[in-house]
Amino acid sequence: MLLHAVLVLSVASAPPVTVQRPATETLHGESFTDEYRWLEALEAESSEVAAWTTLQNDHTRRVLDALPCRASLEKALTPLMQIGGISAPSMRGNLYFYSERSGTQNQPVLKVREGFDGAPRTLLDVNAIDGKGLTSLDWYVPSPDGQFVAFGLSRAGDEMSQLHVLATSGGSWLADTIPGKAGFGGWAPDGRQFLYSRLSDPKDPYSRTVKWHLLGMHERNDPVLFVQKEPSRVPGAGLSRDGKWITLGVSEGWQRNDLYVASVDEWRRTGQVRFVPIAVGLDGRFDPAAIEGTTMYASTTFQSPNGRLLAIDLTEPAQERWRTVIPERKDAVLDGISPTASWLVASWKKDVITRMELFRRSGSSAGEIALPGLGNAGIATEEDRDEAFITYESFNEPRSIYRTVLEGTSSKLALWARPEVPVDPTMVEVSQRFVPSKDGTKVPVFIVHRKGLKLDGSNPCLLYGYGGFNVSMEPGFNATNWPWFEAGGVYALANLRGGGEYGES
Repeated sequence: MLLHAVLVLSVASAPPVTVQRPATETLHGESFTDEYRWLEALEAESSEVAAWTTLQNDHTRRVLDALPCRASLEKALTPLMQIGGISAPSMRGNLYFYSERSGTQNQPVLKVREGFDGAPRTLLDVNAIDGKGLTSLDWYVPSPDGQFVAFGLSRAGDEMSQLHVLATSGGSWLADTIPGKAGFGGWAPDGRQFLYSRLSDPKDPYSRTVKWHLLGMHERNDPVLFVQKEPSRVPGAGLSRDGKWITLGVSEGWQRNDLYVASVDEWRRTGQVRFVPIAVGLDGRFDPAAIEGTTMYASTTFQSPNGRLLAIDLTEPAQERWRTVIPERKDAVLDGISPTASWLVASWKKDVITRMELFRRSGSSAGEIALPGLGNAGIATEEDRDEAFITYESFNEPRSIYRTVLEGTSSKLALWARPEVPVDPTMVEVSQRFVPSKDGTKVPVFIVHRKGLKLDGSNPCLLYGYGGFNVSMEPGFNATNWPWFEAGGVYALANLRGGGEYGES
């Protein structure tokens, strides 16, 4: 009855009429007409668009407020929107850094434990800094010895991270402050220096510079290692774990980037930074996973749209000398490589489901890691150990963190943290089907509903789909769907083409 009332009242109250002003353009020899192109202007740029938005919002408010079921839905949904969360920890020696948010907190709190099962201690609570909840913790990276943590703060969604550093022992902040949408590139092994990037002009999004910082120095004195020269070529830099190599990726969109590397020892010795081309002008992405000695492990979509892992000798980086460590698979997409002391952990997406497999540096497989089910997973590792933390979630399991010591197929997962949820995740069942698209291509669709529900076409169905920008729609837990399931509703998630579920092709 509640679902019926929503549908009837929504249809009965027509929204304000939107003016049509056809705009026609020709793309690739085909003409397209858009009646609502005028709505693409920002509200700040067009009083007409601002007025239209106000009319639509007012209409929506009137419709929702008049629903007879609204009060009961609000009561049911409120606790479901106050579920907390916890991140997988970053491991440094015997210290475990992670973020955690309770259901009523606006922002997560940075915490640390001594030992994976130690008592948690708060390092940074931005909720205490800003009672309005408008300051956010964008990122954090502990130093190699865990004595310091670099972190980024932004305010009111401006995405202009300001870099700060705190001391782990007491949580006090150092004087070091770096403004301008700062991004972190990696700590040097001594834990007193780091690589970073920032906008030299905060008003110019194409003014990114890569710099080097020594704790205690003012950022105006930081050496400049690279300067963005073209708006369409966006630089991003990283520092190898041993502090000997700087990798520089220059991206052009989402599908390709150039990759360079520079020797830190040579820069220190000569005062000049020389970026040696590794992959330039090639059609694909190149993402360094680790550098060990003079060997770079990098995943790529070059000549392998589903991804493969390369080993590149940085002393002789010519393309003909590249070695394929993990070849491309036609039935799965390589999602990422996570190195440990003994293994290279490959994360695959096969029909939108995460698979994890252990590989030796030689490229031989040691088998898959058994995950809790058919869902979406990620892994946090460090190169000095085989301990790892796996984040897993699905439509019927909230985002959970599992700890493991990687030992091939015998790796065992132990639950480390899981948020309390005021619903019964086991009351729903999940299936995956493959349905034909317009041209006959099979598209995967997840179907979620209450256990025992008869799928005879009489149940209301909420269908969601998105395909674009290489973004994948993966299994995820959403407690606010539970009133829908309890009322007999079906939720379907279609993995449309344009997303990253099946790679570039």
